Formats: sequence, C-alpha cells, structure tokens
Amino acid sequence: MLKKVYNLFVILGILVLIAILAFMLIFLIMFSVPPSRGRLQRELIRNEVLFAGIAEFFIISGLEELIITNTDGAISIFPREIELSEDVVHKFEYLFNNLNYRRVSKRNNYIIFDRWGGMYNSVGLLYLFEGNEPINNDSSSFFARIEELRLPNWFFYESRPLTARPNRFS
Repeated sequence: MLKKVYNLFVILGILVLIAILAFMLIFLIMFSVPPSRGRLQRELIRNEVLFAGIAEFFIISGLEELIITNTDGAISIFPREIELSEDVVHKFEYLFNNLNYRRVSKRNNYIIFDRWGGMYNSVGLLYLFEGNEPINNDSSSFFARIEELRLPNWFFYESRPLTARPNRFS
C-alpha cells in the first residue's frame, strides 16, 4: 500500500515538472519571437491617434535627437531638459505598459518605435516626417528591412544585427 502511494506521488511529481517545463517553454517562445509586420500594422491602425500624438510630440520638440525609454516602469528621457505634459506622459505610459514598446527615439527626419529587441537587433515601427525621402536600405544603414505600411509615412522596420553594421569609429 505504501509503495503504491509513493509511486503515485512520483508520477504526480513528474507530471507537475512536465507542466512547469511546458509553461516555461511557451513563455520563452512568446517573448523571444519578434512581432510580425502584420501584427505591428494592426497595432498601428488600432492605436492610430496614440501613435500620431507621440509622433507630433517628437516633431514639435525641434530636437535632432530625442530618446524616451521605459526603464523598470519609469519613463527616462534624453536629453533630460525636455519636459513632458501630463497628456504626453499618459500616451507614453500606454505605449510602454499596454503595447509593450521599449523605446521611442527621434533621429534627423524619422522616429523609431522600438517594439522588440534581441541582443543584436530590433523590430518596430518607423515614422518618416512628411516631405522626406524614404530611408535608404543599403548595407551601411541601421535598417536591414523597411516595408511601407497602410498609413502614410509609416513603415515596419527590422534593424541590422550589430555585427553586420559598419564600424562608425574606424
């Protein structure tokens, strides 16, 4: 009788261990696979007002470079002199906390909405300021892939792995 109870607990323990490992595997796969172009386009269309408001904030800032990130649930800004209105803070909180974006940065004539990033590359949305030519997708570019989306001036991007980018300092 005691041996049967022992065997039952061993089998139950093995089943629990298998369930935990399966859950960990599913969790790992869900968060390590970059979102597709279609998924990001649907997010953009569903949240068009939000993305347009954030893009407008970056355009109005007038800065050549501006970076806003989600650091442990808090919004970090570079350069620090920039002040965010309450409305803009709410937009970024929604973008970071509900849509899982990691960083938004403005460089020259475009804004990068960084949605997913691995160790060496990233995937997200790119907004190109009106009147500017589409970004060159050559081998010296940060971008490995840029594809136009349904909304004007919006693109899906995938960055080039760091190892494949030219060295800026050589």
